[in-house]
Amino acid sequence: MAITKDRITPFRDSLSELSRLGSPVDLEVAAEETRSCRLEIEQVGDSRIFELADGRCGFMLEAAVINQTSRTMYILNVGLHLGWDEKWLQWLEPQIRKERNHKERRDWEYTYYKFPGKLGWVLPSEGVINHQLTPNRGLPPHRPISGWLLGTGGLMPRTLFKDCPVEASLVITTWDRVEHSGLFLLAIERLGRKAQRPGPRPSLFADPVQDPKPKKEPRIQPKPIGSQDQMERRDA
Repeated sequence: MAITKDRITPFRDSLSELSRLGSPVDLEVAAEETRSCRLEIEQVGDSRIFELADGRCGFMLEAAVINQTSRTMYILNVGLHLGWDEKWLQWLEPQIRKERNHKERRDWEYTYYKFPGKLGWVLPSEGVINHQLTPNRGLPPHRPISGWLLGTGGLMPRTLFKDCPVEASLVITTWDRVEHSGLFLLAIERLGRKAQRPGPRPSLFADPVQDPKPKKEPRIQPKPIGSQDQMERRDA
């Protein structure tokens, strides 16, 4: 279910001020304008926060956005409000790859999105809406946009666990400084930690207190020819 949060417009503030001063005004006009400033945002599928190989957060939000007004709305900013201060949020940008078709002797290219890392997930641009929700982009009336919204953030907080989904608000600010938000429930996916490699086992017959490796006995050096007694007799 979409949750829309519209700030009161300066137009309505002005009419309210005139009403307090005793001027006859119709506040229903302002109410109608407030109702018309609707950009609906809702979750339409599974969304998640997952841990990247370097420990940072990856965001995958399956969202639908529709402008319910009769005019085009222009995007100023797209943000994600979480239960912690996420300063490093970045929405992924499309990448272009060119391929050479040697048989037909021509080049062709395709656009995709990729998360950081050697094994980062790759998604074709057809199912992603990042490029449709960029600043200065226009949202035509009554034309729904739906798909994956992909991003990265800072290090994943240690307080996030697999079986404890978290709530987040996707906030789109339009040029008229109105904030529109939708509530999302994000599943948590953490990387599995590699088990430590066990060291060599000690011998079953070794003393557990001492070093399991047997100690070498000191070698007894043979006496030189001519004992000490014979040398004392010569001196005498």
